[in-house]
Amino acid sequence: MQDEPEGELRRSAIIRDMDAMTVLDNVAATYRGLRTFAADVRAITESGDEGSSHRSEARISVLHVAPDRVRIEQPGRQGVIDIADGVHLHHYIAPMKRYVKLPVDPGAPLPGFFRPEFPGGGSDFLFHRIAERVLEARVITAPGVTIEVRYETFESTGMQRGPVQFVVDPETWLVRRRSCTVSLQDHQGGWHTQVLTTEFDHTAVNESIPANAFDFIPPPDAIDMSRPEHQGGFGFGSGGGESSGPMPGGGTFQHRSSLEWEGETLVERATVRIKGVEAAIERRFTLETGRHLLIEEKIRGPKSEVSRELTLPLE
Repeated sequence: MQDEPEGELRRSAIIRDMDAMTVLDNVAATYRGLRTFAADVRAITESGDEGSSHRSEARISVLHVAPDRVRIEQPGRQGVIDIADGVHLHHYIAPMKRYVKLPVDPGAPLPGFFRPEFPGGGSDFLFHRIAERVLEARVITAPGVTIEVRYETFESTGMQRGPVQFVVDPETWLVRRRSCTVSLQDHQGGWHTQVLTTEFDHTAVNESIPANAFDFIPPPDAIDMSRPEHQGGFGFGSGGGESSGPMPGGGTFQHRSSLEWEGETLVERATVRIKGVEAAIERRFTLETGRHLLIEEKIRGPKSEVSRELTLPLE
């Protein structure tokens, strides 16, 4: 392992002597004070069970101009783009050649902002709320400065979360690396464990970012799923997450999901709980020869399971 510079070692020792909450408060204050932020991100997902394992890595570029402009872009054939321009949210999935444009809901979380109630977001890079909802935090004595935090998260049946580890730059109070472990119960009742790691490189703070960096120009052959004739078959979001709340007429709902690549197949795992009734869903999306999208779906309810395959023409 490469040794840290002497000055950084002294600074790391000072931080390790601090209370962990003081470190988190300083990190949060640093992100709240940012005017602009840019970085290259590696989002690594390691998953498996007792019989298999899988590792995938996405390279993502991120931009932010305070308070409400964000661009998150994963290039390539399997690419995804999320843009918040202060007025609208844009979400584009390259393999499906589909995008959606939605108005920004005042007060709603924007892409890229860390949410302690859902601490596993792979593309989160803005840690304004890192010191909120903390149940327990400690500084780990190790090369660098690592803070281990256990958050008060929303309870979910079939999900187990471990603590989150943050590696903090001792000079800038920026997060260099974030990792956590999440276990999801699959449709057969087994447990599927993911280690989610985000690493930040080539970070630039408070430097000029062109205004047109937050313009979204869809490819000529992309379909706008925001149009009325296309609505009802496309969801907004990336990387997975959770939501919960009251239902019209009483009762509550919970929804949680995760996304990961297994080779050339995008795998979505989700659990929906409505008024105490839970269903587990697994969907696999595979692009075949660029002309068809194969969708394999399994849904397990309290008493039965159904499976189906669909082929969606893209031309």
